[in-house]
Amino acid sequence: MRRSRSCAKARPPSRLRRRRTESDARLFLFPERRKEWLFTARSGATFRQLRVNGFAPTVRLTYERNAPTVGIYDYKRFATVRAV
Repeated sequence: MRRSRSCAKARPPSRLRRRRTESDARLFLFPERRKEWLFTARSGATFRQLRVNGFAPTVRLTYERNAPTVGIYDYKRFATVRAV
């Protein structure tokens, strides 16, 4: 059985995403139909040189921004995930 080894101390996965959504009709309480942009940015690292019970720790950061025309759906979110 062959095992591969990485020379890197940390592997940084990153992703940027932009998504557009439009509704078919407006909600009766609001003057225009719902249109929104969702922006997502994610980045993280796996620290292979550090070991905790045989597992490599990871850190991930996520930022989301939803920009709609209907204000009740507007939000910003920042999250941090640490795992072993």
